[in-house]
Amino acid sequence: ALSSAGVSSSNITLNGASLAGTGGAGSGAYVMIGHGGLNETRDAIGTAVRTGYAEATRSGAIDIDLTGDFDFVGGAGNASFVHVGHGGRRNNAVDTEGHSGNIEIDASTIDVIGGPGAESYSMVGHGGYQTTGNHTGDIGLSSGGAVNVRGDLGGNDDADRAFAQVGHGGYDADFNTADLISV
Repeated sequence: ALSSAGVSSSNITLNGASLAGTGGAGSGAYVMIGHGGLNETRDAIGTAVRTGYAEATRSGAIDIDLTGDFDFVGGAGNASFVHVGHGGRRNNAVDTEGHSGNIEIDASTIDVIGGPGAESYSMVGHGGYQTTGNHTGDIGLSSGGAVNVRGDLGGNDDADRAFAQVGHGGYDADFNTADLISV
């Protein structure tokens, strides 16, 4: 639940067969599992109160348990990212706080692939593109098959900042963390 103070805190649990998320072809056509999003802060009733660099503290565990595959691929549009974690694009934590909560993904195979569009990153962790804060929480990826983490799908040299990452932070994101990442 999002309060008027800009704090969002709840656990997210997804169970099922397979899960695929691909950023879109249009600008800002993103897919996200977590609190935050693209460049905005909302009040208690969901009204956008500020766009640009958003500041709010988001927390809660994210648990994805699948019997099949997990495939997250960035899109062709600018800022068409895919993200598991709190934050997003320019969604800063308040002052010295950070986004927090453990993240667990269990699937047959796990793909975290940056897209061909500029800033179309793929990430598992708190933070994102230009998102600051002291983010915390352990990250665990468990797979009976392959775990693939790869930036810039298709080798497009024009896909600036189309990174792939497992961990907190992101592109041009100032933060501190000392949490455990296990694959």
